Amino acid sequence: MKENKLANSETFWEGKVASPGIAIGEVFLFNQKEITVPRKKLYSSEIASEIERFQKALNLAKKELLKAQNSSNAKMKKDHSQIFETQKMFLEDEILKQNVIEKIRNEKINSEWAYQQVIDEAIQALSSSPNQYLKERVFDIQALKNRIVEYMQGVRQKKLDSVKSSAVVFATHLSPSDLLNLRKQKVGGLVLKESGVTSHVAILAKSLRIPTVVGVEENFHELKNSMPVVLDAESGRVILSPEEETLRQFRVRQEKLAQEKKKLQLLKKKSAITRDKKGIDLLANLEISEEAQAALDYGAEGVGLFRTEFLFGDSSQIPSEEEQFQAYSAVLKKFSPRPVIIRTFDLGGDKMASNYQTVAENNPFLGWRAIRVGLDVPEILETQLKALLKASKYGNLKIMFPFISNIEEIRKAKKILKQVQSQLKNEKVPMAAKIPLGIMVEVPSAALNVDIFAKEVDFFSLGTNDLIQYTLAVDRTNPQVASWYQTFNPAILRLIQISVEAAFKNKKEIAVCGEMAGETLALPFLIGLGIKELSVTPPLVPEIKEKIGKLSFSECKKIAAKVLKMDSVQEITEYLEITCRNLGLEKNF
Repeated sequence: MKENKLANSETFWEGKVASPGIAIGEVFLFNQKEITVPRKKLYSSEIASEIERFQKALNLAKKELLKAQNSSNAKMKKDHSQIFETQKMFLEDEILKQNVIEKIRNEKINSEWAYQQVIDEAIQALSSSPNQYLKERVFDIQALKNRIVEYMQGVRQKKLDSVKSSAVVFATHLSPSDLLNLRKQKVGGLVLKESGVTSHVAILAKSLRIPTVVGVEENFHELKNSMPVVLDAESGRVILSPEEETLRQFRVRQEKLAQEKKKLQLLKKKSAITRDKKGIDLLANLEISEEAQAALDYGAEGVGLFRTEFLFGDSSQIPSEEEQFQAYSAVLKKFSPRPVIIRTFDLGGDKMASNYQTVAENNPFLGWRAIRVGLDVPEILETQLKALLKASKYGNLKIMFPFISNIEEIRKAKKILKQVQSQLKNEKVPMAAKIPLGIMVEVPSAALNVDIFAKEVDFFSLGTNDLIQYTLAVDRTNPQVASWYQTFNPAILRLIQISVEAAFKNKKEIAVCGEMAGETLALPFLIGLGIKELSVTPPLVPEIKEKIGKLSFSECKKIAAKVLKMDSVQEITEYLEITCRNLGLEKNF
């Protein structure tokens, strides 16, 4: 018998954190068998029954989805209606259904094969997208595809009602209904292969507070049920057959996390204030509308960045005005009267934008994206602005344009906005009397021209992820150049300083909504520059509140001034590490 190394020695697997936390328990394998779809030729007499088999599988999947939606509590239905609706729309897509049926008829092949071919075309198109959110819709489609193929093949996976409450579930893919069943069993955690950090299942897991690691590439076939496991969904590690000392350390960490969560819950209703009483507005970044309630639960004082690309889902069509209106108004209502900054579509050289493209792009990140698409294809921007203006009556809306590099772009976008406003006024459509307008500062030209742009806009938001990428010429998604992606490169800090000082000089608000806003080492520097608004992912809100409470604005000003005189990443990083340690702040990255 072949020796199972995983069962005999402590083994580490790596993935990405989708929902933070720590779980200690046993392995439970689910969906571990690969689904193989054979290609079978049909006789003409078999085609009608094959089409019926395909439609029956779709109906079964729809029934399962509705059952899951109905079995979820009222809060779950309200917060995650978009996820259920997206899955339902996909199952009811007539074009997709007809494509499969035509393939069965024309090629005389079995329904599983025809369905797989049609869906895989959509998956291939989304996989090539540089837009991370759209890329991760692949995982949602893949999970749904696998479930429907299982129905067609009559495959019954291992029942989830046998899962122990302490189990860590390992799965190739999960559907939202699977996850809701697991919630009832109060599982310890999830390890998923075919999923990304913004997939629907990952977002649901985060909302349900289930520690989850995704994108694990190792072979699940080597696992055995009931193997001991530690899931470190703080760092993205999976530890199989942990040693006694490892278990002891993680039990201590688990208890500490539980205590910290209780303590942080007390901060939910408190404001973020430094020791010397300087207030900082702490807002949340949202990927989808369903995250709004979680952001409020964590104590966010508003929305600093609401990305709208999720509205495309797996479709190549521009979301309708009504679809957009429903999503925007839902978030505005939930947060009213708190501010909600909604960013217009940041589409790249991907499937959605490519419907209008005439030139192939070798480097979409430096190509036709974001505001450039909106200005070249005004109907995209006009439809979105109409939906935003109509939704504005429900809350405190601010509109933000992405990827601005020159003042002409701002003026053209404002002209379209005024035209839409005028049209809606003539139609007597109610909307907010005044809607502040801002831009993302994410390319060097924008950072250096904040003083010029201040004549045209009301506020700025520093998108530090892209600002670092474009300033240092580093693709932040490329692991081969990861060491060149330097948050504390002096050039980055100086560009931020220039932007902040220019905004203040022109009496304009400026915030930070990139990952830097949630980095412990960056907090003293940003606050020391005078930044009064930070926007982070919802789970980070209470943690950053607590850390701000340990800082003094007067001390932070000295720290920022000292950092700006330093000339190397290493010197800056080491200084900030020592400083934060002395202030009682721990690194969270």
